[in-house]
Order: sequence, then C-alpha cells, then structure tokens
Amino acid sequence: MPRLAPPLWRPTIQEPIFALLYPAIYEINVTKTGYSNHSINVNAPVISNGTITVLPVFLVPNTVTVTTKGTIGIAGPGQNVSFNLTVINSGDNATFNVEIPDINPGMIVTNATYPSPLLLNRTIASGYVVVEVNNSNYGVWPITITISNSSQSKIESVTLATIIRNSSENYTNINSAVDANSTVIDATIMNTTVEGGAIISGNMTLIMDTNVVVKIP
Repeated sequence: MPRLAPPLWRPTIQEPIFALLYPAIYEINVTKTGYSNHSINVNAPVISNGTITVLPVFLVPNTVTVTTKGTIGIAGPGQNVSFNLTVINSGDNATFNVEIPDINPGMIVTNATYPSPLLLNRTIASGYVVVEVNNSNYGVWPITITISNSSQSKIESVTLATIIRNSSENYTNINSAVDANSTVIDATIMNTTVEGGAIISGNMTLIMDTNVVVKIP
C-alpha cells in the first residue's frame, strides 16, 4: 500500500493535509499514549490542487480500572479476611498480573483471578481478583494490590486494610448494643448499635460498622 507524503497542518483546524498524493488507497496509522492504536484507509482521488484532507480519527482509551466494594476487613488473629476486586479493561486485549509488595511478618496474602489467567478483551471486559489476608498479629495492616500489564503501560492500584482485633481485651464491644444513658470510655466498638443518650468518650480506638441512634425528645 503506498505511503503518504509528510502531512501539512492547517493553522486553525487540527486536520492534516497530505500533499503530492498519487491516486490510490492509503493506510493511516494513528497513535497516542494511553489510547489504542487505530488505522483507517483513505481513498486519494485525482484532485486539482494535489491535496486531500483526512477526517478526524477517534481513539479508544487503553486503560484498566480496579474497584472494590470495601477496602477494610476485620477478623480475629489467624482468621482470613477476603477482598473482592473488580478489574475492568478498556481498549486492547490484555493479560494482567497481580502484584503484591513485601508484606509484614506474620501476614499471609494469597489471590485468585477469574478468569485465570486474567485475560480481558472486548468480549470479556471485566474480571475479578479475590485477595485473602491472614495475620496473627493485632493491629491495622495495610497492603497495596497492583493490577498491571507492562507492555501496554496499563496499571492500577488499590490499598486494602486488614484490622486484626483482640476480642478478649477489656472494654471491647463487638456485635453488641450500647443502651441509652450508658457511658463508654476508652473502648473499642465494632458492629455495635449505640442508642440515643449514650455517652462515648476517651481514647476510642475504633468505630466500625456502628449505628448511632439519635434519640428525639
């Protein structure tokens, strides 16, 4: 297929004008970082001034996005915390890697992808990654999961936090209720309903999935 002569650009309209064309069908390849490449065929007929204007070429973003319904999980020591990540591919077909950085001692992280390998295309544009985190140490343990395809420079990361609770610690309320006119000081509250009129004060280390009910006179 003939090659096009170098393009000339109109100063006010961002459309290339190719000069010195012979009558033929020309192939134009358009590339831009972050977008899928696109090719079009242009019919260059015989015209009086020897030029032809090419219409705009529309490109599709070539990216990956990662979403999750929740980035915080709670469990006891030695229990698994599961995170479900949704991976959505746009543009060219791509096989993605799941990258997990160095983790803290006592933490075990595994993952499974659906499909496996994580090959996404225009027919199957979305996939899933199930991340399992296990830790024997109390505390809050963040971890960053990266989904990437290096050859296409597609990359997206999400940071997850695993909370390992100590349910035997004094002043810990889990899946319980704090009644009206009660007082809670220096406590950890998880999955708890706090009724109107209750007093919550002191060094509250965590309030997670807790319903606070306001009492209306």
